[in-house]
Amino acid sequence: MFGRPRAPRTPRWGFSVGWEDFMQTVREQLAQRGGELAEVLPPDGRVPLPESAEYETWNLRSVSEACRDRGPQDWAPLIAESLDEAFGPAVALAVPGTPPPVTRSSTHLGQLRAQLFNAKLAAIMSPTIARRTLGDLVEIVVAELQGNVQLLQARELAELGLDPAEAFAIGRRNAAAEMLEVTKLVPGPVPGATGELVLSPGLYLAAAMLEVQARVPAGTPLVVAPMTWHHWLVFTLGPDASRGTLATIRAMIASTIAAIDTVHSASAWLSPAAWWWPGGTAAPVVLADGGELPADLAWLLGPE
Repeated sequence: MFGRPRAPRTPRWGFSVGWEDFMQTVREQLAQRGGELAEVLPPDGRVPLPESAEYETWNLRSVSEACRDRGPQDWAPLIAESLDEAFGPAVALAVPGTPPPVTRSSTHLGQLRAQLFNAKLAAIMSPTIARRTLGDLVEIVVAELQGNVQLLQARELAELGLDPAEAFAIGRRNAAAEMLEVTKLVPGPVPGATGELVLSPGLYLAAAMLEVQARVPAGTPLVVAPMTWHHWLVFTLGPDASRGTLATIRAMIASTIAAIDTVHSASAWLSPAAWWWPGGTAAPVVLADGGELPADLAWLLGPE
Protein backbone atom coordinates (compact mmCIF):
# COMPACT_ATOMS: atom_id res chain seq x y z
CA MET A 1 0.00 0.00 0.00
CA PHE A 2 2.71 2.43 0.94
CA GLY A 3 5.23 1.17 -1.63
CA ARG A 4 8.95 0.71 -1.07
CA PRO A 5 10.76 2.94 1.44
CA ARG A 6 12.71 5.76 -0.18
CA ALA A 7 16.47 5.15 -0.28
CA PRO A 8 18.57 7.64 1.69
CA ARG A 9 19.53 10.60 -0.49
CA THR A 10 23.26 10.87 -1.10
CA PRO A 11 24.60 14.37 -0.41
CA ARG A 12 26.49 15.87 -3.33
CA TRP A 13 27.37 19.30 -1.85
CA GLY A 14 26.87 21.25 -5.05
CA PHE A 15 28.23 18.69 -7.55
CA SER A 16 26.01 18.61 -10.63
CA VAL A 17 28.25 16.76 -13.11
CA GLY A 18 30.97 14.20 -12.44
CA TRP A 19 29.91 13.16 -8.93
CA GLU A 20 30.34 9.43 -9.54
CA ASP A 21 33.82 9.92 -11.05
CA PHE A 22 34.78 12.18 -8.17
CA MET A 23 33.63 9.61 -5.62
CA GLN A 24 35.53 6.86 -7.42
CA THR A 25 38.68 8.95 -7.08
CA VAL A 26 37.92 9.43 -3.38
CA ARG A 27 37.50 5.66 -2.87
CA GLU A 28 40.79 4.92 -4.66
CA GLN A 29 42.71 7.49 -2.63
CA LEU A 30 41.18 6.25 0.62
CA ALA A 31 41.93 2.61 -0.23
CA GLN A 32 45.62 3.45 -0.80
CA ARG A 33 45.75 4.65 2.79
CA GLY A 34 43.76 1.81 4.33
CA GLY A 35 40.44 3.65 4.53
CA GLU A 36 37.04 3.08 2.98
CA LEU A 37 33.70 4.78 2.51
CA ALA A 38 30.43 3.57 3.97
CA GLU A 39 27.63 2.88 1.49
CA VAL A 40 25.69 5.87 2.85
CA LEU A 41 27.69 9.06 3.30
CA PRO A 42 27.29 10.98 6.57
CA PRO A 43 25.18 14.14 6.04
CA ASP A 44 27.86 16.37 7.56
CA GLY A 45 30.52 14.90 5.27
CA ARG A 46 32.83 13.74 8.08
CA VAL A 47 34.14 10.32 7.04
CA PRO A 48 35.44 8.08 9.87
CA LEU A 49 39.09 7.13 9.44
CA PRO A 50 40.92 3.99 10.64
CA GLU A 51 42.96 4.01 13.83
CA SER A 52 46.17 4.39 11.81
CA ALA A 53 45.15 7.94 10.87
CA GLU A 54 46.19 10.99 12.85
CA TYR A 55 42.62 12.31 12.90
CA GLU A 56 39.40 10.44 13.66
CA THR A 57 37.45 11.88 10.70
CA TRP A 58 38.11 13.41 7.31
CA ASN A 59 35.99 16.30 5.97
CA LEU A 60 34.85 14.97 2.58
CA ARG A 61 32.34 17.79 2.23
CA SER A 62 35.06 20.43 2.36
CA VAL A 63 37.13 18.58 -0.25
CA SER A 64 34.14 18.11 -2.57
CA GLU A 65 33.39 21.84 -2.40
CA ALA A 66 37.01 22.56 -3.31
CA CYS A 67 36.90 20.13 -6.24
CA ARG A 68 33.50 20.76 -7.77
CA ASP A 69 34.60 23.85 -9.72
CA ARG A 70 37.88 22.24 -10.79
CA GLY A 71 38.58 19.85 -13.63
CA PRO A 72 38.84 16.08 -13.04
CA GLN A 73 42.61 16.30 -13.54
CA ASP A 74 42.81 18.34 -10.30
CA TRP A 75 40.72 16.04 -8.12
CA ALA A 76 43.28 13.37 -7.24
CA PRO A 77 46.02 15.84 -6.11
CA LEU A 78 43.55 17.83 -4.00
CA ILE A 79 42.03 14.71 -2.43
CA ALA A 80 45.47 13.19 -1.81
CA GLU A 81 46.79 16.33 -0.14
CA SER A 82 43.77 16.56 2.15
CA LEU A 83 43.93 12.84 3.04
CA ASP A 84 47.67 13.05 3.72
CA GLU A 85 46.92 15.82 6.18
CA ALA A 86 44.23 13.74 7.89
CA PHE A 87 46.16 10.45 7.96
CA GLY A 88 49.47 12.04 8.98
CA PRO A 89 53.00 11.82 7.54
CA ALA A 90 53.65 8.18 8.40
CA VAL A 91 50.70 6.87 6.39
CA ALA A 92 51.15 9.44 3.60
CA LEU A 93 54.75 8.43 2.95
CA ALA A 94 53.67 4.81 2.59
CA VAL A 95 51.44 5.64 -0.41
CA PRO A 96 53.25 4.75 -3.65
CA GLY A 97 54.33 7.79 -5.66
CA THR A 98 53.38 10.27 -2.94
CA PRO A 99 55.94 13.04 -2.30
CA PRO A 100 56.71 14.07 1.29
CA PRO A 101 53.59 15.93 2.45
CA VAL A 102 53.46 19.44 3.86
CA THR A 103 52.59 18.83 7.50
CA ARG A 104 50.84 21.20 9.85
CA SER A 105 54.05 21.74 11.80
CA SER A 106 55.51 23.43 8.73
CA THR A 107 52.97 26.26 8.96
CA HIS A 108 54.60 29.67 9.15
CA LEU A 109 53.27 33.17 9.81
CA GLY A 110 53.00 34.11 6.14
CA GLN A 111 50.49 31.28 5.55
CA LEU A 112 47.99 32.46 8.15
CA ARG A 113 44.72 33.97 6.93
CA ALA A 114 41.57 35.07 8.72
CA GLN A 115 38.23 34.23 7.12
CA LEU A 116 34.53 34.77 7.86
CA PHE A 117 31.94 31.99 7.75
CA ASN A 118 28.22 31.92 8.37
CA ALA A 119 27.33 30.29 11.67
CA LYS A 120 25.78 27.14 10.20
CA LEU A 121 28.91 26.19 8.28
CA ALA A 122 31.22 27.20 11.10
CA ALA A 123 29.37 24.77 13.38
CA ILE A 124 29.91 21.95 10.90
CA MET A 125 33.62 22.75 10.61
CA SER A 126 34.16 22.82 14.41
CA PRO A 127 37.16 25.18 14.21
CA THR A 128 39.59 25.53 17.11
CA ILE A 129 40.68 29.14 16.55
CA ALA A 130 37.40 31.01 16.07
CA ARG A 131 35.43 33.99 17.38
CA ARG A 132 32.17 35.77 16.58
CA THR A 133 32.88 39.07 14.84
CA LEU A 134 29.69 40.34 13.20
CA GLY A 135 26.59 39.02 14.91
CA ASP A 136 26.53 35.29 14.25
CA LEU A 137 29.29 35.42 11.62
CA VAL A 138 32.34 33.49 12.78
CA GLU A 139 35.91 34.57 12.09
CA ILE A 140 38.29 31.62 11.74
CA VAL A 141 42.07 31.45 11.36
CA VAL A 142 43.24 29.13 8.59
CA ALA A 143 46.57 28.24 7.00
CA GLU A 144 47.20 28.02 3.27
CA LEU A 145 49.40 24.99 2.54
CA GLN A 146 50.33 24.66 -1.13
CA GLY A 147 47.01 26.24 -2.15
CA ASN A 148 45.00 23.99 0.18
CA VAL A 149 43.21 25.81 3.01
CA GLN A 150 43.43 24.04 6.36
CA LEU A 151 41.93 24.91 9.73
CA LEU A 152 44.56 26.09 12.18
CA GLN A 153 44.78 23.97 15.32
CA ALA A 154 45.89 24.86 18.85
CA ARG A 155 49.00 22.72 18.29
CA GLU A 156 50.17 24.91 15.41
CA LEU A 157 49.48 28.01 17.45
CA ALA A 158 51.80 26.73 20.18
CA GLU A 159 54.48 25.83 17.62
CA LEU A 160 54.28 29.34 16.19
CA GLY A 161 54.47 30.91 19.65
CA LEU A 162 51.17 32.77 19.15
CA ASP A 163 48.07 33.32 21.21
CA PRO A 164 44.67 33.46 19.42
CA ALA A 165 44.53 37.28 19.35
CA GLU A 166 47.93 37.43 17.64
CA ALA A 167 46.87 34.76 15.13
CA PHE A 168 43.75 36.75 14.20
CA ALA A 169 45.77 39.97 13.85
CA ILE A 170 48.36 38.30 11.58
CA GLY A 171 45.66 36.51 9.60
CA ARG A 172 43.84 39.77 8.93
CA ARG A 173 47.02 41.60 7.91
CA ASN A 174 48.01 38.79 5.54
CA ALA A 175 44.52 38.75 4.06
CA ALA A 176 44.58 42.51 3.51
CA ALA A 177 47.99 42.38 1.84
CA GLU A 178 46.84 39.60 -0.50
CA MET A 179 43.55 41.33 -1.40
CA LEU A 180 45.16 44.69 -2.27
CA GLU A 181 46.22 43.33 -5.65
CA VAL A 182 42.89 41.73 -6.60
CA THR A 183 40.26 44.19 -5.35
CA LYS A 184 37.99 46.40 -7.47
CA LEU A 185 35.90 49.34 -6.22
CA VAL A 186 32.57 50.15 -7.90
CA PRO A 187 31.03 53.50 -6.79
CA GLY A 188 27.57 53.26 -5.26
CA PRO A 189 25.41 56.34 -5.89
CA VAL A 190 23.36 56.91 -2.73
CA PRO A 191 21.99 60.36 -1.78
CA GLY A 192 23.34 61.36 1.62
CA ALA A 193 26.23 58.88 1.60
CA THR A 194 29.45 58.06 -0.22
CA GLY A 195 30.62 54.51 -0.75
CA GLU A 196 31.28 51.63 -3.05
CA LEU A 197 30.83 47.98 -3.74
CA VAL A 198 34.11 46.22 -3.02
CA LEU A 199 34.71 43.20 -5.27
CA SER A 200 37.41 40.55 -5.23
CA PRO A 201 37.82 37.09 -6.75
CA GLY A 202 40.07 36.18 -3.81
CA LEU A 203 38.92 34.24 -0.78
CA TYR A 204 39.86 36.70 1.94
CA LEU A 205 38.08 39.97 1.15
CA ALA A 206 35.99 39.77 4.34
CA ALA A 207 39.06 39.50 6.58
CA ALA A 208 40.76 42.28 4.62
CA MET A 209 37.75 44.53 5.20
CA LEU A 210 37.84 43.76 8.92
CA GLU A 211 41.46 44.92 8.93
CA VAL A 212 40.50 48.11 7.09
CA GLN A 213 37.60 48.70 9.49
CA ALA A 214 39.95 48.53 12.46
CA ARG A 215 41.88 51.48 11.00
CA VAL A 216 38.87 53.72 10.30
CA PRO A 217 39.02 56.97 12.32
CA ALA A 218 36.88 56.93 15.45
CA GLY A 219 33.37 58.22 14.95
CA THR A 220 33.24 57.71 11.18
CA PRO A 221 29.55 56.88 10.50
CA LEU A 222 29.78 53.66 8.48
CA VAL A 223 27.13 51.27 7.21
CA VAL A 224 28.56 48.01 5.87
CA ALA A 225 27.13 44.93 4.19
CA PRO A 226 29.28 41.76 4.23
CA MET A 227 27.31 39.86 1.58
CA THR A 228 29.79 37.20 0.45
CA TRP A 229 33.50 36.40 0.50
CA HIS A 230 33.73 38.40 -2.73
CA HIS A 231 31.19 41.24 -2.29
CA TRP A 232 31.18 43.90 0.42
CA LEU A 233 29.32 47.24 0.48
CA VAL A 234 30.71 50.17 2.51
CA PHE A 235 29.01 53.56 2.92
CA THR A 236 30.01 56.63 4.92
CA LEU A 237 26.95 58.65 5.93
CA GLY A 238 27.15 62.36 5.18
CA PRO A 239 25.67 65.32 7.09
CA ASP A 240 22.59 65.22 4.84
CA ALA A 241 21.94 61.50 5.43
CA SER A 242 18.34 60.60 6.17
CA ARG A 243 16.23 57.53 6.72
CA GLY A 244 15.74 57.53 2.99
CA THR A 245 19.52 57.13 2.65
CA LEU A 246 19.38 53.97 4.73
CA ALA A 247 16.41 52.68 2.70
CA THR A 248 18.39 53.23 -0.53
CA ILE A 249 21.38 51.37 0.90
CA ARG A 250 19.14 48.45 1.85
CA ALA A 251 17.64 48.41 -1.63
CA MET A 252 21.16 48.36 -3.14
CA ILE A 253 22.11 45.41 -0.93
CA ALA A 254 19.02 43.49 -2.03
CA SER A 255 19.57 44.22 -5.73
CA THR A 256 23.26 43.32 -5.51
CA ILE A 257 22.51 40.00 -3.84
CA ALA A 258 19.84 39.24 -6.45
CA ALA A 259 22.36 39.90 -9.23
CA ILE A 260 25.12 37.68 -7.82
CA ASP A 261 25.32 34.55 -9.95
CA THR A 262 29.02 33.73 -9.55
CA VAL A 263 28.92 32.44 -5.97
CA HIS A 264 27.92 28.77 -5.90
CA SER A 265 29.50 27.65 -2.61
CA ALA A 266 27.28 27.98 0.46
CA SER A 267 30.33 28.76 2.57
CA ALA A 268 30.95 31.98 0.61
CA TRP A 269 27.60 33.55 1.57
CA LEU A 270 27.77 35.66 4.72
CA SER A 271 24.90 38.08 5.45
CA PRO A 272 22.09 39.85 3.55
CA ALA A 273 21.82 42.53 6.26
CA ALA A 274 23.16 46.06 6.67
CA TRP A 275 25.27 46.77 9.73
CA TRP A 276 25.87 50.04 11.60
CA TRP A 277 29.56 50.11 12.44
CA PRO A 278 30.99 53.53 13.39
CA GLY A 279 34.78 53.78 13.35
CA GLY A 280 36.39 53.02 16.70
CA THR A 281 33.64 50.67 17.91
CA ALA A 282 34.43 47.03 18.56
CA ALA A 283 31.19 45.47 17.40
CA PRO A 284 28.64 46.41 14.72
CA VAL A 285 24.86 46.45 15.16
CA VAL A 286 22.66 44.71 12.61
CA LEU A 287 19.99 46.96 11.10
CA ALA A 288 16.98 44.68 10.94
CA ASP A 289 14.22 45.67 8.53
CA GLY A 290 11.50 47.36 10.53
CA GLY A 291 13.58 47.21 13.70
CA GLU A 292 14.50 50.07 16.00
CA LEU A 293 17.66 51.91 14.98
CA PRO A 294 20.60 52.35 17.37
CA ALA A 295 20.25 55.67 19.22
CA ASP A 296 23.30 57.32 17.64
CA LEU A 297 22.23 56.33 14.11
CA ALA A 298 18.63 57.46 14.73
CA TRP A 299 19.92 60.85 15.89
CA LEU A 300 22.16 61.17 12.81
CA LEU A 301 19.36 60.33 10.36
CA GLY A 302 16.75 62.49 12.02
CA PRO A 303 13.02 61.82 12.44
CA GLU A 304 11.02 59.64 10.11
